[in-house]
Amino acid sequence: MNEFKERHDFDSEDLSLLFERHPAVKFHDIPEAWIIPIDEMLCSVRYDNPFSEVRQVDGLLVVSIKDGIERTELAKYKEIISAADYKIYNIDRDLNKIKDESVPQCLN
Repeated sequence: MNEFKERHDFDSEDLSLLFERHPAVKFHDIPEAWIIPIDEMLCSVRYDNPFSEVRQVDGLLVVSIKDGIERTELAKYKEIISAADYKIYNIDRDLNKIKDESVPQCLN
């Protein structure tokens, strides 16, 4: 996790783009390298935005949905979130590989 924090800029002035373009969404701990994938995700739902918060936790994308969104509606947003998550995962693919290799595998 230290490699992730050392690699990324969490205080970039470019983060203001997200704040200005998506004022209804709260952002926490977003690295500069994630700005474009997150902006693309939010722009794809711009007029029907179900997202209340976007954050990074231990290098993983976490997206919160507004209260009152019907469970049946969530399926259409899952694909949008998954696409952004895939792009973000690939930014730090090398770090994710190291993390995955350090997790013990189950023995049969």
